Amino acid sequence: GFCSPKYLCPNGTYNEANAQNQEIIMLRFGEEDVCQDYMQVCCSNATSMRYELVTNNEPVEYGCGISNPGGLIYQVEGNRTYAQYGEFPWVVAILEAFYSSNEQQFTYVGGGTLIHPRFVVTAAHIFNKTENLVASFGEWDMNRDENVYPKQNIDIDRTIIVHPEYNSVGLLNDIALAQLKQNVVY
Repeated sequence: GFCSPKYLCPNGTYNEANAQNQEIIMLRFGEEDVCQDYMQVCCSNATSMRYELVTNNEPVEYGCGISNPGGLIYQVEGNRTYAQYGEFPWVVAILEAFYSSNEQQFTYVGGGTLIHPRFVVTAAHIFNKTENLVASFGEWDMNRDENVYPKQNIDIDRTIIVHPEYNSVGLLNDIALAQLKQNVVY
């Protein structure tokens, strides 16, 4: 076999129903696996596997503020402090963009919540000493460049609405509304 993201396995080379029965598809932290990369699965070289169609007639609820408790694509098992891939689609990473050796780099400065295709609620203290902020959508593991779906980095407009009674010394009312320079596509 060979290692690949699950969605790139050629048709017939990954038996998901069998893998779930053997708990192969579960991502595990601190344990060895064949691919040694939690973003990949082992696709077989054979193309003779059979698939069973599994139908679920339960209604699926979509909308703003609705989580995906089972995640998307992957399932993390073991440490319940990790969110499932795609479990909380409204979570935003706030990054500061800078250039190093003519290459754009990013530093994590905080998190936020998407409340509208163009607005993020976040902490006001993030904007005290930072410039060139970017909202990053679709990040699951910030230590990796690979993602199942492409992430979106959208510049944050410098017009930030900070709580009128925000106190940077005690962080009282530490909340702000950040406007994105363009709408998030989701």
